[in-house]
Amino acid sequence: MAASSETHPLALLSLICGILAWVAFPILGSLVAIVAGHAALNQSKREGFEVGGAGLARAGLILGWLQIGLIVLVAAFWIALALLAGALTGLGVIVLVVLGVALAAALLGLMAMFFVGGV
Repeated sequence: MAASSETHPLALLSLICGILAWVAFPILGSLVAIVAGHAALNQSKREGFEVGGAGLARAGLILGWLQIGLIVLVAAFWIALALLAGALTGLGVIVLVVLGVALAAALLGLMAMFFVGGV
């Protein structure tokens, strides 16, 4: 079977959003990059031939996952810093709760992408 010379649009979207995740939209860009990258790779596997842009999709996936990892590390750092500073009064508790809810929502979103996306 011949390889296609066209670049898969989702692969290009994955790369663009992966770059945007590092420049302007960290959470939204990385989530779109991950979803689009997995979708592009899955579609190329399902169609039985190599669609152009697999490297673009992988690059977008890598950029997206690295940004998600960085976000999780930064959130964990700030939570640890707040705990170490003894900021468990008033506003400190509110900040910790908000960070915990945001982290839980991000993890639930990633899990939903895997289960719904069939990755």
